[in-house]
Amino acid sequence: MSAPPTVLIIGSTGATGFNILTDSRSCHIIGVIQQSTLNDTTHAPRVAQLRSLGVEIRSGSTNDTEEKIRVWLQKVDVVVSAVVARDLLTQIKVVKVTKEVGVTSFVPSDFAGYFPSGVMALQDKKEIVHKYIVDSGIGYIFIDTGSWYVEAGLHHRLLTYTVIGSGDLPNAITHHPDVGNLVAKIVLDPRTLNKRVFCMAETITMNQMGKIYEEETGNKLTWTKADDEQTLRRYKELHATLPPLETNPDLPLELMLVDYTVARWIRGYNVPPEASLKSWHLYPEFKCIRWRGWIRHVAWKGVSVGAQLSVAT
Repeated sequence: MSAPPTVLIIGSTGATGFNILTDSRSCHIIGVIQQSTLNDTTHAPRVAQLRSLGVEIRSGSTNDTEEKIRVWLQKVDVVVSAVVARDLLTQIKVVKVTKEVGVTSFVPSDFAGYFPSGVMALQDKKEIVHKYIVDSGIGYIFIDTGSWYVEAGLHHRLLTYTVIGSGDLPNAITHHPDVGNLVAKIVLDPRTLNKRVFCMAETITMNQMGKIYEEETGNKLTWTKADDEQTLRRYKELHATLPPLETNPDLPLELMLVDYTVARWIRGYNVPPEASLKSWHLYPEFKCIRWRGWIRHVAWKGVSVGAQLSVAT
């Protein structure tokens, strides 16, 4: 029997990277963490938790020189990247080195909704990375997870609910902790190599989300309607001043939020693409937490989700 692969995860203390690490128990796991984070005492409990799970910690980041990257990539089979938005294009340098040192596959930092090219600046940056990976010839898995929902810890009741678009367009969603569990399965599954995989709990509309919230919490919402024309005007203005993405410009938070608003709720793009493998077909035994069950859980705890009702990513 062959030895289990060694999986290295970049961005190990971030929300997504940490979830993946803590759910990956069937192979040797290496977590790459920036030295500044390792030196920061506020991150010490999380780093200690990773070590207690048997995770090997290596210092590094995608902004390192190729020489340094080569050091922390030694004796690795699979690389999973969970870098933040501003570091997406720095993955290209890592892919170059992974190819040189014999890593078999690279999983880039996607882990969000699916959107076609030319709609969202953030997604188009991801597509630049995808093209480089495919052209390099290294194995890959592109993983879309739908929009996340996660407890925001807001201890007040939601009163106003603003509907964007018609409110009837389906949007794929996934409870964020389930992302880690699914990704841990996907990266070790030979069926997913050189494929795109879509994960989600369900598709749901804004109207359905609000109605379920009312039913499960007993709170009556004040329903309002967003000004979609104003949103679309702002979308055009922001994209008109955006530098070429190949130059790796920082993406303003407003741009990313407006992009998500238009792509998900006005145009309805965040649904499973036909060509993707589906997590619920690959792992029918794994049951994601659905919106109603999650709202019931947070309502029982006496916590409302506030702005997180519009879903984080």
